[in-house]
Amino acid sequence: MISLKDLLNTVVENPNLHHRWLYTISYLENSGAKKIMRYQPHSDLSLEILKHTAEEARHAYFFRKQIEKINFDPDLKVKLFGGFKAKNFLHLLDVKIMKALKKEMKLNTEDLYYFSYLLTTYAIELRADSLFGLYEKTLKEKKIPITLLSVIKEEENHLRDIEIQIDRHSRLLPFKKVACKFEEDLFNTFISQVEKDIEHNCGPLN
Repeated sequence: MISLKDLLNTVVENPNLHHRWLYTISYLENSGAKKIMRYQPHSDLSLEILKHTAEEARHAYFFRKQIEKINFDPDLKVKLFGGFKAKNFLHLLDVKIMKALKKEMKLNTEDLYYFSYLLTTYAIELRADSLFGLYEKTLKEKKIPITLLSVIKEEENHLRDIEIQIDRHSRLLPFKKVACKFEEDLFNTFISQVEKDIEHNCGPLN
């Protein structure tokens, strides 16, 4: 598997691939917003969670809107990079974390969903911090007229807020590494499929 930096270089240099990448990232951000919305029936939501929901939905809009900057119709449907790996990413991460929590702790339904939300979000925000930072750097180097600085700032704020919430529940602290390991495995599988998708369209990546 090539490095993530080399993969992003390949993506942003090819407008068709970049279109598909932005479309996929928008889908993933919207999946996050919908997942938080589905969490709502299980708890009275705090203002912070409502804010997080709104910002994830806005990020989905932001990434889709950027497609215009590379001269494509943002409503033109394209295949998601990673296919089912992208579609199932958040769901599988959430399920794995829930199973780990249920195995080690006796929780009522509300706490199970809330703790899973915290840990899933923690792992995802860590990924967003590293991925979007590298993506922003690549965009600058390739002189692509897109900047992610506002999104990166909001993701950093999300991560800080989630860490504060997790720290208030000390029994969750050992699960931070567990959640990140689950996310790392799923992310690597997703990126491996993205590489295969690119190779199918463009030939082997070096």
